[in-house]
Amino acid sequence: EELCAHCGGTGQIFTQRGGWQTVSTCPHCNGKGKKLINPCPHCNGSGMSQETNQVELNIPKGISEGFQFTVQGEGCIAEQNNGVKGDLIVLIKEKEHDTFIRDGNDLYYEIEVPIIDAILGGTKTVKTIDGKTLSTKIPQGVEDGTKIRFIGKGMPVYGYNSYGNLYAIVKLVLPKKLNDNEIKLLQELKEQENFKNNETN
Repeated sequence: EELCAHCGGTGQIFTQRGGWQTVSTCPHCNGKGKKLINPCPHCNGSGMSQETNQVELNIPKGISEGFQFTVQGEGCIAEQNNGVKGDLIVLIKEKEHDTFIRDGNDLYYEIEVPIIDAILGGTKTVKTIDGKTLSTKIPQGVEDGTKIRFIGKGMPVYGYNSYGNLYAIVKLVLPKKLNDNEIKLLQELKEQENFKNNETN
């Protein structure tokens, strides 16, 4: 190292304008007062080089889109910080799930119910987001869009030992094709009391 010839080792440049004197940081030594004679070609004398590193993170359960947390000591090294690493700030961005829709701590899941099961009632299995299987009754006469609630089967609540709910949304499914026998049975059923068109002219 040698003293900066531009500021004389002070790290500051003094400029006289009229009766005023201004002081600014020396741009040649960046205020250090010294300059390296033969700086390292890799870091240009800064003592730091840029590199990319992978860090394994422990993601807290229950966090959601926009959540931010700090990993101490995994950030960049600042020259003015005496070579001490800063912190890594992690901002969470959620990836959409193929099946479940998240609303806060609750999850929504669409289940297809054949029209005959909607008329007669039945049972249906529902999978949770962690792969478990639940069984639920489909009530007789269930309507399209009905919500079936599973308490505590949603997302974990961040910071608490509790969970949101899972809602299975009923989607009625009609047969796309009918054979002759099925058409005949439905026509007969249409004449039964609970299937008659009760509209009056």
